[in-house]
Amino acid sequence: MLARSSRELGCDVNSDASVVRSLACSWRVCFALAVAMASGLASSPLHAQTTLYYGWGNTNISGPQPLPTNWTGLSGTWNSTIQNWAADGTGSSYGAWQNDAIANFGFANTTVANPTVVLADNLRVSGVSGTTTASGAASFTLTSTVARTLTLNGTNPVFDLITVRDDAQGGFRVGGGVQLVADNVPKQLSIVGNTGSAATLYFNGTATHDVNRIDLVRNANLGFLTGGGTNSL
Repeated sequence: MLARSSRELGCDVNSDASVVRSLACSWRVCFALAVAMASGLASSPLHAQTTLYYGWGNTNISGPQPLPTNWTGLSGTWNSTIQNWAADGTGSSYGAWQNDAIANFGFANTTVANPTVVLADNLRVSGVSGTTTASGAASFTLTSTVARTLTLNGTNPVFDLITVRDDAQGGFRVGGGVQLVADNVPKQLSIVGNTGSAATLYFNGTATHDVNRIDLVRNANLGFLTGGGTNSL
């Protein structure tokens, strides 16, 4: 409770207090209020993590519209203005990408299609998640026609884009002119799989990074494919 009596705070408003005692009383009241307000703010969900769901395409999507369930419809552009990110997994409404959200590419795949999303702005992301059912060596590629930066926000951003029936070349590929930048110390990220399903992150072509440490958790893989770039840790 914020309300406390002046006597509880060590102040006697009925006494003939001096100026010094009045100032001390005011200080105690202000301090108690500040502590109570800070406690209330700390317990409120002001910084709840946001997850956005990729819709596809190069133009705005008007919701409600279901998210795509096949990789053949997932190629498109990822920037800060196109409204192709759903607020939930049902596609009830769409908006533009919000920096520092988690990017969910959750969808099912029944063909050996390889969708490509072009990173068209320098953006920030707190993680990449989703579940795919890959057939053969299907992979999802994030690329760019010019140098772009995808900054990984948070103390330990997580890639847990799970690929069921993944093989040696499947999973999530970072290619083209994309650079992954870890906005943490010691510049790390985690790739997290689960039992029977792999989470795989590849650096392909001219993709670069400044990551010093990558933790592989459970059924997780990391690979460097052919091409230029800083393909090492």
